[in-house]
Amino acid sequence: HLTASRGGIVNISSSLARQGAANLVPYSMSKAALSNMTRALSGPFAKEGIRINALNLGWTLTPNERALHVETSGWSEDWPEEMGARQPLGRLLLPEDVGPMVVYLLSQEARMITGQVWDFDQRSFGS
Repeated sequence: HLTASRGGIVNISSSLARQGAANLVPYSMSKAALSNMTRALSGPFAKEGIRINALNLGWTLTPNERALHVETSGWSEDWPEEMGARQPLGRLLLPEDVGPMVVYLLSQEARMITGQVWDFDQRSFGS
């Protein structure tokens, strides 16, 4: 179906793909592998008209992320506001922040973009 529609794939990765965390080594490794897979497969799939890109997300507040830190880490219910205030743009990412970029990368406006891994992390790890 993707070949017929000249569709695209957007892999969702993590900023930890670029800078791992000592307490999350397996997770960081898997995200680095996903970024490399995105680049490696983009060439062969491009010949079929399929574009493959990835987004390295920074800290994204999802219902599971919220519950994880409250239930397993013992953090207070207002941890997202506290941690968000430490981010360069003043809050954690939300899923709805990411959606428009995914839509763009799958659109015809991005028809010549493939094999790219985009950092979507508020430059949390950058300079």
